[in-house]
Amino acid sequence: MRRPPACPPRRPNSALRRPPRTRTEAAVELVKVEFKRDRLRRELEAMKRRAGLSATELRAHALRAQRLLARLATPEEDPWP
Repeated sequence: MRRPPACPPRRPNSALRRPPRTRTEAAVELVKVEFKRDRLRRELEAMKRRAGLSATELRAHALRAQRLLARLATPEEDPWP
């Protein structure tokens, strides 16, 4: 019987990465961190915009629901006299 292939070794967690040893490694890591920071800022701004639009839409729908409930609360006239 054949043995199953061995699993590739697991990569270490990014939190456990070794510190950069050279200035070049530090510069490369700095660029990566800055790009990630900028990407996260852009995503956060986009989420804030979407949250504002969603809040506006929520208020509009709540107002419409109140109007419809008020309309349903008033008795209708009898269509057949």
